[in-house]
Amino acid sequence: MKQFICYILILLSTGVYSQSNYYIIDTTGLDIANLDDNDKFLLDSILPLANEAAHDSILIKHIAFLAESCWDENLWPRYNQKLIEIADRNLIKEESKLFLSYKASAISNIGFLFDNQGKTVLAIENYKAALTLFNEIGDKTGASSPINNLGKAYYNLGDIEKSLSYYLQALKLREELGEEERTIVVNNNIATVYQEQGEDSISEYYYRKALKTSLKYNNKHVQAITHHQIGKLLYRKQDFDSALVYYNISYNLRKEIGFKQGMAESLHSIGSLFAESDKEEKAFAAYNLSLQVLEGTNYLEGFISSKTGLASLYLKKGENQKALILAESAFENAEKIGFPDVLKKTSALLSEIYSNMEMFEKALKMHKLSVEMKDSLVNINNQKSVYKQQVDFNFQQKEQELMLQEEKRKMIADQEEKRKNLIILFISIGLLLLITFTLFLYNRFRLIKKQKSLIEKQKGLVDEQRLELVNINGELSTKNDMITDSIYYAKKIQKAVLPDLEPFKKYFQDIFVFYQPKDIVSGDFYWAYKTEKEILFTVADCTGHGVPGAFMSLIGSNILDKIVGEMNVTRPDLILEQLSKELYNRLQSENDDNVKDGMDLVMCSINLETKQLQFAGAYNPMYIIREKELIQFKTDRYQLGNPDHLKSKSISLQSFDLKTNDTIYLFSDGYPDQKGGEQGKKYYYPPFRALLTKNSELNLTEQKDALVKELKIWKGNREQLDDILVAGLKI
Repeated sequence: MKQFICYILILLSTGVYSQSNYYIIDTTGLDIANLDDNDKFLLDSILPLANEAAHDSILIKHIAFLAESCWDENLWPRYNQKLIEIADRNLIKEESKLFLSYKASAISNIGFLFDNQGKTVLAIENYKAALTLFNEIGDKTGASSPINNLGKAYYNLGDIEKSLSYYLQALKLREELGEEERTIVVNNNIATVYQEQGEDSISEYYYRKALKTSLKYNNKHVQAITHHQIGKLLYRKQDFDSALVYYNISYNLRKEIGFKQGMAESLHSIGSLFAESDKEEKAFAAYNLSLQVLEGTNYLEGFISSKTGLASLYLKKGENQKALILAESAFENAEKIGFPDVLKKTSALLSEIYSNMEMFEKALKMHKLSVEMKDSLVNINNQKSVYKQQVDFNFQQKEQELMLQEEKRKMIADQEEKRKNLIILFISIGLLLLITFTLFLYNRFRLIKKQKSLIEKQKGLVDEQRLELVNINGELSTKNDMITDSIYYAKKIQKAVLPDLEPFKKYFQDIFVFYQPKDIVSGDFYWAYKTEKEILFTVADCTGHGVPGAFMSLIGSNILDKIVGEMNVTRPDLILEQLSKELYNRLQSENDDNVKDGMDLVMCSINLETKQLQFAGAYNPMYIIREKELIQFKTDRYQLGNPDHLKSKSISLQSFDLKTNDTIYLFSDGYPDQKGGEQGKKYYYPPFRALLTKNSELNLTEQKDALVKELKIWKGNREQLDDILVAGLKI
């Protein structure tokens, strides 16, 4: 996609710059009157400012905005060429980062044009040239766009490894620059690659990242795209109900922003889903509404999709004449755009209809065309394969050159070694003659020299071994640093996923969280969510600790966000039942229902108006202290994610009326299970309850300090056995 350039007006105190041509570009063959309404609006808004530009440094910003924002492929490339002309004439006069940056953007835009025309190799050359210019002037923000575009180009060539490499570079660069909003498109691109490779879980992860960021910046266009793509993933899993929910959200968002092409796409997906589910009447309604939405537009692909969908439904019902009218209309549209894949589908459908109507000559003609288009698609894929083979061949040539150079170096080294050995041989013979001649006179001297030689050899051997050990130690240290750095980066990700408690403090007298992972990252996590009338919160203890536990905590937090934020489920027992289903679906391995991974937790919901607490739990207990008396609540012995429990057990919902100054305590088993004291035994739950009761009259900050102090005294110098998490909320 063309890079978006922020549009800023800067007035410079220089001579007036005037344009003799109002459009500033050569408009030969350009039908201005029939441009898209959006492009007309842009020209009407920007050209008056461009014609009054006081200097090229101002003019180039207006031209760049038109080149980036207009979408007519007969219009924007002309402004892009003008962008290069303005940059070049100023680069002749002076070195300027400003003009080099705009020239790099224009070259990248040319690559975008080539990519759209199927000239992917030329597109890659332009993207790399643009990247070189951005790197020369140190423009990291600009460089991220051609890097992202290179990912798209290599994806079009079928080189998935290079495509992902460039996409991940672009994502990392934009994250480092703090350009969170610009990570949306990269996350979507990465998700698309994984979706096409059948890696649905990874694809969904990146789509949801894009969705979360687009919600933050209220980017409804991207929200619509990601909802639609997640719907496709769910459709592929045969989860039609969930897919329909996401398709409908996508349609409503596109309707809200008036994006007719997107509305038609969403309606077509809804129609396909109903058709697959044998709900023909609803499928007819969706396809017909799609055609109504597209009236007055030139979105031929949308017309083709809806018409072929309707034609297939009529064909299935045996209404061949209606199917024929729609299929022939769709084929006419397909011929206009000329895409082989679209022609293949429409001609195959027509062939089937003609055959049913015993119009065999036409059926044969359409069948032949369908086969030709299939072969054409194979050729396109072969071209991608040939390019990739050429890249591999070039790499092999370079590798062969390096091997020849290495062989030449070894040959020279061998010759030098032979020369040294020959010299040593002559010296040895001379020394031998000298030693033989003076044997009786220098016998003692000879013995001392032999001892010295032996010591030097031993010293050399020791030095070699020491150097080898130093090298091995260095390699191990480097690898350890890399692993540790990766885990610390994972800690940042985990910390970012945990909720910010500040917005929730106004609903309680006080809140504390004692969070102490065993390792750098934790398998325990806390989660909170505010609805209109309720606050939901939990403390969860996932299977394991360290990196495996941290992955489980991220999965758990992500699922809870989905259940409450997207599916609008707020009752604690229903949340846990849905969480159990999601954990089973995500963690089960092929042909293995024995899922052992999961989490223990208590899910709480407080009604802000009535102060009624509703809660449900799996294994973990919950404590409430009221007027120095501790009330213990036990929960169900239910293993989340266990398929047997899903089928045979249910989760109970419990209620409790809260009073002012009540304190709720949620915790994992890390604190009670910590070994310490003189005999190295566990702390256990009774002393833990006594400790909480003893300190209950302190404020929550002091209670947290008391917990930390007691743990430090109890543990002493012993190792921490598990992640520790204790949370307190005072009503």
